[in-house]
Amino acid sequence: MSRPDPTRRKSTTRFAVELTLALAVICVAVYLVLIRDLERTLKYSLDRLHAAGAPMTFAQAAGPAVADEDNAVPVYQQAFERLQSFGRFVSAGGTRGHLVDPDGDILRSFLRDNPPGSQQKLRARTSEILARNKAALALVGQAVAKPAFRYPLDAEVPGPAGADVPHLDRFRACARLLAAQAIILSELGITREAINSCRTGFRMGVQLASQPDMMSISASIGVDSIMLDALRQVVEKGDIEIETCRALYEEVGKPDLRVSFRRAQAAEVPQALWWFAEVERDPEGMQESLARNSPWSDLAAKAYVRQLGRIVRLSEEIRYADFLRRSVTLAAMPYREAKAAYRKLREEMRRGTPSYHLITRTVYEFYLEDNVSASCDVAAARQRAMQVALALKAYHARYHAYPDSLAALRGYPGWKLPQDPFSGKPFAYRRKGAGFVLYSWGEDLDDDGGRPVNPLSSSRDGDIVWEFKR
Repeated sequence: MSRPDPTRRKSTTRFAVELTLALAVICVAVYLVLIRDLERTLKYSLDRLHAAGAPMTFAQAAGPAVADEDNAVPVYQQAFERLQSFGRFVSAGGTRGHLVDPDGDILRSFLRDNPPGSQQKLRARTSEILARNKAALALVGQAVAKPAFRYPLDAEVPGPAGADVPHLDRFRACARLLAAQAIILSELGITREAINSCRTGFRMGVQLASQPDMMSISASIGVDSIMLDALRQVVEKGDIEIETCRALYEEVGKPDLRVSFRRAQAAEVPQALWWFAEVERDPEGMQESLARNSPWSDLAAKAYVRQLGRIVRLSEEIRYADFLRRSVTLAAMPYREAKAAYRKLREEMRRGTPSYHLITRTVYEFYLEDNVSASCDVAAARQRAMQVALALKAYHARYHAYPDSLAALRGYPGWKLPQDPFSGKPFAYRRKGAGFVLYSWGEDLDDDGGRPVNPLSSSRDGDIVWEFKR
């Protein structure tokens, strides 16, 4: 029996160690090359995102600071402190409970005339609510005259998400007050003051739309909708002079919600990219929140946030930057052009995102705002329809009748009539009795002949219809 050769065994061991070290060096070298290549690709992707109009830092997204004396926000805060009995929560069983808003319920019923014919019964109660909130509305009038509107940022919370915006529901409450005030004044024949109330509401919506965040854009859409409904009643009930129609035409067209939406979508980019930076800064803190969205639970999240997971994170951030760039680009497009692309992008992100791209699986839905895009064009359709209606009212003031088609408005009063954002064509129009029907194709992108959208349906089939009876 031969004895083992110690020299040969040492040689084999030394070779194995050297081979292991060589492989380790090669692995490290490959890892570093991959990291450097991915970092270079990421920089290129982020540069493209920035070139598409997205701010890359929270400071850029927030915009320049505003002097206190120019800022409307402190005046609004004073107004909200004077609002009487709006929206309080009643606790139940130690929980937060449910919202009780008696004044708001009365105003909503009055503005919707729901049930039909209820305005007469509700007028006295509505007038009493307006009297109690007279001081608040006076302050709102001062606020809309301010040249700037900027909420303060919370240094503890990153980006526009850290804006102190606890009172967006109060803007809608003020809009309902202004709308009710306008309707009551118009019924009393005080048309000029009624129109001024509507203008205050529209200017409030413009200020909200100047904020670089989606919550404010949604609040602006809500305020604008309330005021447009009120103005429609004011315009229908009273005789409006041609010059007033012209001034209102310009007022109603502000803001351009598509521009505001794109700016807000772009301003969310630093917030979206913050997730990747936060993994680098605080891996343990991010591990728990990411584990909830991982099919492999805590084990996958733990590997993801470690140094070896950096290759995965860089690859994911490159893909996510492309997703954000495409979202920002789509935000600038009318919904009729972007609808299919939004659906394709959503499906691509849902089906094509690997299970180990934990940040994407956690947050991408927050930054795909196709529903807000549709809402912006619904609001734009209502704005533009009101502009066309004002041109028709000016025509009626001159000729004492409405035209047979919108083509007649091209020569008088000489205004450039806006198009329906959902069809890309002029609004559909027809005479009806002493008034007219004006409608947009709506979100389904089909001409339904003036059949209104059913508010109780989720399909959104139907048109956005405005009917003036006189």
